[in-house]
Amino acid sequence: MKAMNRLTKLAFALSLIFLPIFCGAAAAQQKEDFPSGALRTDCGYLLVWNEPGNYYTLAIPGSDVRQTSTEQIQFSVDGVFLQVVTPKIASFLKDRKNLDAKSVLAAHRDWEASFMESEYKEKLKIESFPQKLPGGEDALLWQFDVPASAKSNVKKQTYLAVVKGDYILLLGSIVTEKITEKASHRLLLLTALSLRASDRPTDLMKIQEIFKMK
Repeated sequence: MKAMNRLTKLAFALSLIFLPIFCGAAAAQQKEDFPSGALRTDCGYLLVWNEPGNYYTLAIPGSDVRQTSTEQIQFSVDGVFLQVVTPKIASFLKDRKNLDAKSVLAAHRDWEASFMESEYKEKLKIESFPQKLPGGEDALLWQFDVPASAKSNVKKQTYLAVVKGDYILLLGSIVTEKITEKASHRLLLLTALSLRASDRPTDLMKIQEIFKMK
């Protein structure tokens, strides 16, 4: 294993993600047996999320990737802020029947924007940029200017949303004096490409053992 470079290790680890898991454990037991976590790799981080019904992995590559919160899924990726959340579609859309991904993403954007307007106590001007990912999935890149009344160094909040089963994968970033809009958009789009959703949990411990191999 000494000759295995960092990219080969990551590819090999990810190849284990969708191996069948033959167990009839209850959801609570699955969560205990398969914990969620962010695993540091030679390429950055690998986020493994094992919430019952919301299983996925997300690679967060970069030269300097750091976790910036222990309470939320937040990272600094080469100096650019990144947050990951997965709201359930049923929390903002009661009837999803006959709605395509674009409609679901638009409904989610409007729901999030409404909440933010209540927080800022100001009407926000939302800019939307529909995207088509290389795999054919619809994604919605959207953003708004942070109101001057917030007195923040953050100029814009940027988001990229993708439908993931009964959930939305929402990636968030910001634009500041040091973080350009281009860098923010690029991070969101590149991170979304690594999403791997599954109907079964991922064995984080097994992946950790692979990265420990010398």
